[in-house]
Amino acid sequence: MEWKLHLLRARLPIVVAMAGNVALLVFLPIPSEASALDRALGGKGGPVQALDVVLAAAPVGLAIGWPVLCSLRLTVPAALVGSPRRSLCTASVLIMLSIAGSVTAVLQLRECIPAGRLCRGGLFEISRHPIAVFAVLTAISMLILVPSVPNAIGTAWLAIHFDNTARVEEAALEARVGSSIWRYQSVINHVTAPVSGLLAKYSHLYKPGQEQAEPAEAGTEGTKDEAPLGEFGRLILEVAELWNESKLLEKEKKDSKESDQTESLKQHSDMQAEAVKKKYAGL
Repeated sequence: MEWKLHLLRARLPIVVAMAGNVALLVFLPIPSEASALDRALGGKGGPVQALDVVLAAAPVGLAIGWPVLCSLRLTVPAALVGSPRRSLCTASVLIMLSIAGSVTAVLQLRECIPAGRLCRGGLFEISRHPIAVFAVLTAISMLILVPSVPNAIGTAWLAIHFDNTARVEEAALEARVGSSIWRYQSVINHVTAPVSGLLAKYSHLYKPGQEQAEPAEAGTEGTKDEAPLGEFGRLILEVAELWNESKLLEKEKKDSKESDQTESLKQHSDMQAEAVKKKYAGL
């Protein structure tokens, strides 16, 4: 009886988790050339292999599908605990966090891919693969809701699957752009990180109105150094100028693409209106 009441209460967060992830896949798809499921369904690299589909979908079925089945049948076979714990609130918070994080990461990734650059900053500064992290977090929240052996296996399997996929994707990226990409990315992050980067730390050198924010040396009266800029300061100014130019170029490219799409839609609409006018002009 205790499990039935718990599973009845757990239905809502389980439905929210399922609906959120399905909506993410439908409206914000991010295909991965390294994913076994994407290769199988998309026919990339050869004919569709049923085994690829099964192996790619099995961890999701165990981690997500099993709790759904349990909530429908109102029973938990192979439960890990004797009675349900009061974990509904914790699991619900984790589910909402994972959905919001996944959407944020996907939107950020969709901006980076057309520009042909690596995603950095935001969630990608914490993890190179935040979408996979939040997918595993969803599985963990389902395990909290329905603690049983099958979805515990599915959660671990899903984490291993994403780890293997990430390794293949990183290897493919290195093969395409070279192994030095990670050293380059590390330098870029060190320079342009929003808070801890060199440009942010020395923004008083190039941002109007921030001249008085220059830190004074220890042991002084709190006045800033009025000495001429050294080589380091000049380099900061040069890099800041290049960084701002690159951001302007990216913005112009994005605006141009959006303008072309708007113009294309307008032309299509005008053609439809003209066709309707010709067809029904005599009525």
